[in-house]
Amino acid sequence: MSDPDPLLPAIERLSSQIERLNTLLEKQNRRLGWQGSLRAGLLIGLGSVVGATVLVSLLALFLRPFANVEFFRPYVEQTLKDLDRDRER
Repeated sequence: MSDPDPLLPAIERLSSQIERLNTLLEKQNRRLGWQGSLRAGLLIGLGSVVGATVLVSLLALFLRPFANVEFFRPYVEQTLKDLDRDRER
């Protein structure tokens, strides 16, 4: 007799693979311990700060030439003023 749902075997295979991956992740987490998690968290935090700094610097660098265009001048000046004020804090 044929299987009523043709997707059932695929779903069972996926379920089996997910269980296997979860087991591997649990083993890896136990091996890292709290020190590995602390290091990973610090690196993620540092990367976020450096990335945001680069992004804001590029934004300021990109906006400065538009300060000479009359239509954009008030918006660009206000944005650059806000960026400079935040940098001084």
